[in-house]
Amino acid sequence: MPRCQKHLLVTGLLFALLSGQAEAQQGGIELFSGESLGADILRVSAFHAYERRTKVSRHSEIVDNPQDLRLQENTTTLALDYGLLPRLTINVQMPVTHRELRVRGTGNGEIYLRGYGIGDASFAAKFTFFKQDWKQGALHLGAIVGLELPTGDVSQRDEGIRLPRAAQPGSGSWDPFFAVSANSSLNRFRFDAFLHVRVNTKNRYEFDSGE
Repeated sequence: MPRCQKHLLVTGLLFALLSGQAEAQQGGIELFSGESLGADILRVSAFHAYERRTKVSRHSEIVDNPQDLRLQENTTTLALDYGLLPRLTINVQMPVTHRELRVRGTGNGEIYLRGYGIGDASFAAKFTFFKQDWKQGALHLGAIVGLELPTGDVSQRDEGIRLPRAAQPGSGSWDPFFAVSANSSLNRFRFDAFLHVRVNTKNRYEFDSGE
């Protein structure tokens, strides 16, 4: 594709992005468990997440997708948990992500835009404010507060053209998040539930995920 046409295409994608963006906390099941790790306990873990999106949003509303935009994302995250106190756990997560944005080109061809590298790290603290044990079971309630840091690149380019936000490894913004969580165990069964709220702020390009 000629460079000028590709520039117009990428510029258009800046205003019609695939909805949503993966967070460092996605897949961090233990972070959103109501149970704390315990004092002086260190746990290191890694997990992988795959996501495919085909819906396009503008101003938080789903719109038509005539260009057949598709985003595939593979993210591997290294997580570190440390029990600072019996009921207080510190969590740090560092993701490495690979994003591939596909769009229908001229004729039957497709255009691929790829971004990869370190994503946005996160730091969080979890406090278990309620704990009840019984025979062969327990109930834990926790509160989580954290911050996603702009450690991921937001200025990667393809042939000199800056990639659209959906293909960038990072968000470029400082995004706080909050959650309340609960988990209950009974014999060999465990049940988890949580409510998660993330506040998306603007990056240096004056764009936020909620726009």
